[in-house]
Formats: sequence, C-alpha cells, structure tokens
Amino acid sequence: MAATVKAKKVLADNAVTGQGLPKYGTQVLMNVINEIGALPTRNHRDVQFENARKISAEAMHEKRPTDGKANLVTNQACFGCTIACGRISKLDETHYTVVNKPEYWAPPAGSSTRRRGRWAPRPVSATSRR
Repeated sequence: MAATVKAKKVLADNAVTGQGLPKYGTQVLMNVINEIGALPTRNHRDVQFENARKISAEAMHEKRPTDGKANLVTNQACFGCTIACGRISKLDETHYTVVNKPEYWAPPAGSSTRRRGRWAPRPVSATSRR
C-alpha cells in the first residue's frame, strides 16, 4: 500500500497526469500533436487538421451553440486507475450527421454508460468473410 500511495502521489504531482488527463482526457493532447505536425488527417495524407481546436478536449467542455449543452457527459476510468482519462460524450441530436439516427443519441437500450470495449472491432474469422 505504501508503494501505491507513493506512485499515486507521483501521478498527482505531474501536470499532465495530475491535472490535464483527469480534467480533459487523452484528447487534451490533440492541439499539441496537431501543432507539431503529428496528427494523422485525411487517411494520413496530411499531418495537421485545420479544425483540431473545434474537436479538442477543451472544446468538448464548452457549450454547443446549437443546444447550449457540452458534449462531455462524464469521466470514465479503467478499473483501479487514478487518472480516469476516458470520457463519455453525447452528440447534439439535431446535428445534420445524426438527425433521424437515434442509435447515436444515447447508449443502447439496456446498457449502462460504461461501454468500454463494447464497440471494439471483433476478430474476423475465415467463415464470416464469405
């Protein structure tokens, strides 16, 4: 337990793992990565995205002009993690890309908001390729 407490203090005292990641998640690195030219864009044809700030972690905390709500719903952590860099977000249901597509508006019926891994790609077997 002493080693755990010591390691947690190291994480908490670091600006990235103690403040940036817990508040904004891993997406907090988007603007930095974009600025140095390391953000794969357009199927890796470009290395910077001109609208990165509009989809950055900081932007997820701002209220949308369309409905006045933030995209970020809550934080999420892996079991036992002190950083909790995962995020649950919700799209604006009136956005043109999700209008008439209720499957994108909320978690699937009967599921909780803790969906980590639910959308992970499933391995493709030789028989399922037919």
